[in-house]
Amino acid sequence: MIREQFFEDANGFGAYRNKADFMQAWKFVLDFEKETEKSLDSGFTQEEYYDLFNTMRIRHLSVFYNRKTAIMFYIKYLVNHDVLPKSQEDMISSIELSSLSIKDSKHVIYFKNIAMLKEAIDTTVYEADPYDPQIFDVPISILYLAWYGLTEDQIINLRKTDVTENGIILNGIHIIMDGFVVNMLEQLRDSEGYYQQARGRILRKYVYSDYLIRSDRKHQIDLNGLRGILARMNNYSGRRFSLRYDVVYRSGVFYRAYLKECNGVHFDLEDPKCASEIFGENLNVRSKLIATTREYDFYKQLFS
Repeated sequence: MIREQFFEDANGFGAYRNKADFMQAWKFVLDFEKETEKSLDSGFTQEEYYDLFNTMRIRHLSVFYNRKTAIMFYIKYLVNHDVLPKSQEDMISSIELSSLSIKDSKHVIYFKNIAMLKEAIDTTVYEADPYDPQIFDVPISILYLAWYGLTEDQIINLRKTDVTENGIILNGIHIIMDGFVVNMLEQLRDSEGYYQQARGRILRKYVYSDYLIRSDRKHQIDLNGLRGILARMNNYSGRRFSLRYDVVYRSGVFYRAYLKECNGVHFDLEDPKCASEIFGENLNVRSKLIATTREYDFYKQLFS
């Protein structure tokens, strides 16, 4: 079988430069084949290739090229072994990130606004059906803080006293937040912990701390802990909402950029200085500027 031959061949999978990248793309291929009951080894139509790439949760240009390169490598192997015609390679080659569609993806790639984020969070909590919903106070607070543009370091170093009646104070700047976000932050700030059902009803008390993001074991969560907390919550929904720091943070950045563009604020993404101010990062390197603006254009599909 050609597929088994590919993975055993030193000139096949053995010759691929980044095997981890290939296997990440390959997982999506296997899932797509299972869902459609079609095999990549038999070739896809152009529309089916689009459908495949739309399942890959692609947000960044680099991710797109990594996954496209992996699939191209496999198809070229099949073409070189006379399993598929050259037209299959040409079809994949013609696919660009701009031709993909967020709306055709079965997984959330970006959150259009904070209401969409809240709906994903609420649905996840509902489906998890916890004994005490307050078990999710920490990951929910992390996600909302990410939306408002806090870095991971800023989140884990935020103190209870930084929470105000209508937002937070960060580096001396008052960030105004939606009421339901403030309610969540206040609830976490004032909480002793959450209940679990074991041999009776047990209160898992947070370790005493001045920090907002804490647990029943640590007075302050580190970066690995933060990512692990979000990963566990994301798993309850089968990861279809992408409740990850980077996705939520990026969505918030793009949402605020979109508001500026719609409200007539000076908006010149060809100017590195202007783009850097809009997106809140250094975009003086041309390749990074292009990648970010293309990603922003991808996000804007949500408003079309």
